[in-house]
Amino acid sequence: MFASAKPLRHLLTLSLEHNELRCDGVAALAPSLSEDVLPQLRTLHLHANRIGDAGAAALCGARMAKLMVCMLQENEIGDDGVLALGRAVGDESLRVKSLNLLGNRFSFGAADEFKKLTTKKFVDVKLPTIPTARERMAGGG
Repeated sequence: MFASAKPLRHLLTLSLEHNELRCDGVAALAPSLSEDVLPQLRTLHLHANRIGDAGAAALCGARMAKLMVCMLQENEIGDDGVLALGRAVGDESLRVKSLNLLGNRFSFGAADEFKKLTTKKFVDVKLPTIPTARERMAGGG
């Protein structure tokens, strides 16, 4: 997509929110986000693109070495996608310092697992509030 776009080598922020990219669009975009094509990319805004689990997984393999902020809120990311992101942050193939996952579809169990996968990383993660076991029992769940 951007492979021959030499002027974009200095691009710091890419904002594509509300573009209905979906998983196919993100899968097509992901190779162009790599450090080979956009070596200075620091911030990626993909808010509200309905990328789902497959789109989240595609981002995990994009090799964005300098990416610091990734905004993925309201993207219909489920358990598989959030766990893929958690593994990528945990093994440092996705080295973000801030990751917004609010408004997605993953379960509290997947959010708990995400936290375990990323517990030793210095990442500011925006997750839905996870009720404690006591709160879940009191609420019938």
